[in-house]
Amino acid sequence: ESGGGSDTMSGFGDLELGTKISLTTCDGWCPQSALIAGVRLPTGAEEFSTGEPGYDATWVGEWYPTDFEALRTTIGIARTPIDSGSEVTGSLTTRYRRTFDERWAAHAELGYFPGFHDARDLAVWGIGVEVRVTKDIQLDLAGDFALNDATPDANVTAGFSIRF
Repeated sequence: ESGGGSDTMSGFGDLELGTKISLTTCDGWCPQSALIAGVRLPTGAEEFSTGEPGYDATWVGEWYPTDFEALRTTIGIARTPIDSGSEVTGSLTTRYRRTFDERWAAHAELGYFPGFHDARDLAVWGIGVEVRVTKDIQLDLAGDFALNDATPDANVTAGFSIRF
């Protein structure tokens, strides 16, 4: 049937696994830094997966001007499989995070993701909230919203982190 509405798809994407390796630890305006690397395993629904793995690596620098504030910047690169090839993109982001108490925090962010080899340049702004369930378990809920026509209108994410 043909109508005036838009098509809707639902399902889960691929499983992503990653690790974070601390490079430096400092206080104040000296940044703490880390290398984050990950792999995307082709476990998602057919509509949301290419059936091939992807990879990424990102440097993260974070400054703590006060006990309740953090500024983060990232620079990274990712290879994402698409159809019969792959897409390589960069990432340049900045984020301001405010802690309200020992359990709750919120953040605002800007991101630019330049595309290489005919990939689209994406740009977003976002907001999110974090809740620390225990000292080693955290839950996250965030949304990103388009700043240019090439970017999807909105993306909502939920996360679960365990510190070892």
